[in-house]
Amino acid sequence: MGSAKDDLRTTIEALSEGEAARAMEFIRARTAPAARLRGGRAQDPQATLLRGRRSREGALGLLALNPDIDVPPADAVRFDPVEPIHAEGMPASRLLIEDRR
Repeated sequence: MGSAKDDLRTTIEALSEGEAARAMEFIRARTAPAARLRGGRAQDPQATLLRGRRSREGALGLLALNPDIDVPPADAVRFDPVEPIHAEGMPASRLLIEDRR
């Protein structure tokens, strides 16, 4: 059984040029200055994103690197705003709270 670095080299050699470029983008994003050590702890870029310290464009860039997430193009059609329904009586959330008491 080879070392992790040997296994990584073998895997990298089997990648196509496009896959290798995508892997490099991911590695660069993970090792960018924002992801380097801060205060003795490594900062995860996605954790930083969740704390709201990145711009919308930066967030979309991070999400675009994740193969499980499909980021829509900037000119994608947005959903129409929806007006909330106003009903008479006590809200359901309040009814549930009263019922639990």
